[in-house]
Amino acid sequence: MAEPVGPQGFTSTTQALSWADGIVSGSGTVGAVIYGTPVQHRITFAHEQFFLPANRRSPAPDMKASLSELRRALFEGDSSTASEIMLGAAADGDAPAELIWTDPLVPCASVSWRPDAPSEPGQYLRTVDFTTGEATVEWGGEGHRQSISTLAVRSSSRVVITIRSERDATGTLAISNENVVEPSGVGVGAVDYLDFVTSLAGATDRALWLDLRAPGREAGTAAGVLTTVRFTGTGRVVTAGGDEGAVRLTVSPDHPLVIEVQVTPYPLSGRELPPVLPGFSPSAETPEQALSQQRSSHGSLMAASSFTLGRGDGCPHPSTLTSEQLFEEARRENATTDAVNAVIETAFAAGRHTIISSTGALPPTLQGVWQGTWTPAWSADYTLNGNVQNGAIAALASTGNPELLLPYFDLVGAFTDDYVENAARLYAAEGYLLNARATTHGRANHFVADYPHLFWVGAGGWALRFAFDYFSTTGDIAFLREWAWPFAQQVLRFYETALVEHEGALHIVPSYSPENLPGGRTSPLAVDATCDVAIIRDAVAIGLEFARVLDDHRFSSAWSHLRDSLPPYLVAPDGTVAEWLDPQYANRLEHRHTSQLYPLWYGIDDAFNTPELRAAARLTIEQKLAWRLEDPTPPPGRMEMAFGLVQLGLAASALGESELALSCVVLLARDHWKPNMVSTHDAGVIFNVDASGGLPALASSMIIRSQPGILGLFPALPESWSSGEIRGFTARGGIRIDRLAWAPGGAEFEISTVEGSEASRTSDILTVQTARDGAVESAELLTQASPRGFRLDLTSGRASGRLRW
Repeated sequence: MAEPVGPQGFTSTTQALSWADGIVSGSGTVGAVIYGTPVQHRITFAHEQFFLPANRRSPAPDMKASLSELRRALFEGDSSTASEIMLGAAADGDAPAELIWTDPLVPCASVSWRPDAPSEPGQYLRTVDFTTGEATVEWGGEGHRQSISTLAVRSSSRVVITIRSERDATGTLAISNENVVEPSGVGVGAVDYLDFVTSLAGATDRALWLDLRAPGREAGTAAGVLTTVRFTGTGRVVTAGGDEGAVRLTVSPDHPLVIEVQVTPYPLSGRELPPVLPGFSPSAETPEQALSQQRSSHGSLMAASSFTLGRGDGCPHPSTLTSEQLFEEARRENATTDAVNAVIETAFAAGRHTIISSTGALPPTLQGVWQGTWTPAWSADYTLNGNVQNGAIAALASTGNPELLLPYFDLVGAFTDDYVENAARLYAAEGYLLNARATTHGRANHFVADYPHLFWVGAGGWALRFAFDYFSTTGDIAFLREWAWPFAQQVLRFYETALVEHEGALHIVPSYSPENLPGGRTSPLAVDATCDVAIIRDAVAIGLEFARVLDDHRFSSAWSHLRDSLPPYLVAPDGTVAEWLDPQYANRLEHRHTSQLYPLWYGIDDAFNTPELRAAARLTIEQKLAWRLEDPTPPPGRMEMAFGLVQLGLAASALGESELALSCVVLLARDHWKPNMVSTHDAGVIFNVDASGGLPALASSMIIRSQPGILGLFPALPESWSSGEIRGFTARGGIRIDRLAWAPGGAEFEISTVEGSEASRTSDILTVQTARDGAVESAELLTQASPRGFRLDLTSGRASGRLRW
């Protein structure tokens, strides 16, 4: 395991009254949140597979009979009529009139510890150790310190809780499904599911258990979860029974209370659920052994990469400040560069920790793998029109953890029959049309007139982008053959058969630019959203690259024709990038998304690389940022949706606009985290992991950008990042940047090839491009050099050197 570098955790002094402000630990499979006060601390649990089967699984509306009429209306610019046609077809078909939400991620249980004689808070401290994932709350005065810690054991459904006290303390441990906090999703599409389940709680002399049972609305579906708490340490049982689901316990200096929690979900299979089975065989591991195991599992994932920025003489290290102090210093009107950089560095590490902790068999949802409310914002689901891609999984390929992308492919690969049905019913097409919102199925049935998600066609092509980046950073040829190549054929088959020819070009219609609507319109339905065209172009390029690697060119001609028949990118009359490529649909700048900049997020699309379009992209970024900064507060202010800043920042980085990219990083790090170091959807509100993945992706893109065979160094290095170091970043073409350190005057680098990545490269020659004029002072395996770059022969698998500028 690599030596850890950068922030290794944080300390907070805030008491959290809501689960959304609590500190988190996660195994990827199970998440735990600690919150409360010395009077009572509560730990809520969630399981990555416990999605309540509360909502209908109706198929997508059958639009085939109305599709020609709908398309005619949109080609004529009549989006209102098109919307009426869509709703009429839905009402006549199988879809109900009301919005169908995805099945929500809900809590599994809540365990509380209430001392009989609570101590004063004293020095109240909350800490999270990034190397183990352990979260601890400690309080009380001298000689009467008490603490509760949680350790979610990596890749398991186990959480180890340890309660310690410097004095004898008796209290009540209870388990329930009570929702004791305000809903996290008030006003943002939240539905109250609390009454949907039947709760059965109980206690024995050494265990507590809670069984939640939920019948589904569809015939033959049901779900449940059994949460069992076993006392595996030396804490003494005082009395059992009393309140249902509660037991009284004593903890003393010599007898800490060690609790092991096991969460077991019931599958969505039939209405007959298994009987309650209180208790389980606890692990023989001691807490110390569990911590050691965590250092080699969770810790190795964290240590895979790091990002640090230099600081001035006498400036305290971020780890010496509480998170409250970090934010206070960074949010001052005249904040120093060191203060801002300290928050960025800490948010980078905390974000990676959050994403690693919530990636298991499935990727992180909107809320990772944590939940404390039965009214989750947006069902806490997988929103696939940007949140997942620009947020949760955005940095995995570049920051040393590409293997954690595999759960995302398992998710989107699970519902292929639904994708075929979506394509046929909505576009009379073949192949795969992925849905925009998902948890338990892939049917495109989540939509209303203002949010016609059923016509979002980009999720499939975007999945191919991540498949390419996973393959390109790892060289996993088996994944390419067995998953990516068959999936690419079906995604591109949909685009081939869903697009229609009109006036000499192929068009995607109806088209939907998430989640915006054209200027002056009342319906978001349109023709040729720029993001759709950009994603299709990217998907074709990736499909052709897969064909080259596998030497299978059966589809290459048809795919090339598809790409060459698409409409061109446009500059809108206001000088910004057109969000729709049909001039009848005008730009609407005042919106949180900027999906029209997709051509810049993963490298500049060749068709976009003109002076006019680059200038338009720069103006789009400037105006979007200015609009946000007119009221940089959560709604009704304009600092809404963290990943919108990621979209702007990635585009700015691609253009070399370092200060614009930095503005996005600063707004994310300074305003979209709370003292618990979990990110928020809007500035300071709504527990959400989008920025946790998005900020590291953006920061890494400013230091390295890559394509197979080409590594770009410092493409958007801002002046305030005058010195720093990255370790363990991964680049396309199977390249690892083992170390890149820079300071005024030059840089040092150590580069190696990823073991087993040969299939991702066409040559052992690596072209390194730098955004600074300089010279190679010394380098191993140097074959050629110029003022803006050099070439390395990586036949030996590694190279190192020094740069001077």
